[in-house]
Amino acid sequence: MRQFIQLMIFDEEKNHLLAVKRAESDTSFGGMWGLPGGGVIDGETIDFAAARELKEETNLEIKHISSEPFFELTPTLKGTQIHLIVKSASVQPGELNPNDKDIETISWITPEKLISSFIAFGIPTEAITKFQSKLKLLK
Repeated sequence: MRQFIQLMIFDEEKNHLLAVKRAESDTSFGGMWGLPGGGVIDGETIDFAAARELKEETNLEIKHISSEPFFELTPTLKGTQIHLIVKSASVQPGELNPNDKDIETISWITPEKLISSFIAFGIPTEAITKFQSKLKLLK
């Protein structure tokens, strides 16, 4: 089962999350807002993959990453079961600039906008519900 890492980077003052919008050319999730992250390559640690994906997708670097996952799921996306690990993180100051052709836009968005995008793209209800319940703990 393929592992994926996503980062929950939350601005508590503004109640916004750092999110990336997938490019329309992405055949699976083009146009969807999501958390920065991606697939873990064989031989990588989860934290190394998180740092690599964050840099590729946003041009930012991790300041701190949680030692334990914010949550984990094994959803089925587009007919394939995956192991999704979401960790909370903070980032070093820097300019948002996608370094990945699969990313159209990077922005700080409301949790509600992110959840609406998840629903529109058919993300499993189990994943959305778990995400929402964990977000409530941040407020």
